[in-house]
Amino acid sequence: MQGAANTDDDMVKVDGVDLNTVTVIGRIVNVMENNLNLDITVHDGTGQLRMTHYITDDSEQAVANKKAEWQPGVYVRAFGHVTRGPNGPNMNAYSVRMIQNFNEVTYHYLRCIFEHLHLTKGAAGAGAQGMGGAGMGTIAPAAGGWNAAPPQRQMGGATAYAGAAGGGSDCQIAVQEYIQGINDMNGVHISQVYTVFNGRYTKQQIDATMKALVDEAHVYTTVDDDHYRAA
Repeated sequence: MQGAANTDDDMVKVDGVDLNTVTVIGRIVNVMENNLNLDITVHDGTGQLRMTHYITDDSEQAVANKKAEWQPGVYVRAFGHVTRGPNGPNMNAYSVRMIQNFNEVTYHYLRCIFEHLHLTKGAAGAGAQGMGGAGMGTIAPAAGGWNAAPPQRQMGGATAYAGAAGGGSDCQIAVQEYIQGINDMNGVHISQVYTVFNGRYTKQQIDATMKALVDEAHVYTTVDDDHYRAA
């Protein structure tokens, strides 16, 4: 977070890469409820980030459950859009969920370290990789490291994901690529995924795939637990 805060222009950058949609894992420091949103402050181990999560599409019970769960000291993963504010980066959090397994926190921080080294020193055995000729936010693949997982843009404890789930099953790769092609801001309903892959993969395979993609931060839920959007 501190690295992202110390740039001179309006873009939020880390390691020279513009950040847009990112995923953050952090410990909740404070939660404040406003009329239409929850303001959540998290600490990711490198600094604090203020996140705004709008709750207008949720039922009263869903909002009550979130307020009961999202207490100081709880670890959460959030997906959202990062912008620069007067006091540093802010995040419009599309999706926020509690961390159920602390291994996810450890994995996330290891991914951040790996991608920081990849961006600053280049892929293993390849020397430093320049960004010339690449579109904004485009990053060279990670040369098979970490089971050839997708390239990412790192922000302290925040990581912006891109690409398909390398090293995953055929079902994982196919489903993720399909979801990445959906342009709707609300994402795609799980029933549509079942329909598209009917006869190719079973419902049980797709359910397991969706859980894996969410756990690995390749997709996230949007308006409810049945709508998914690519990270």
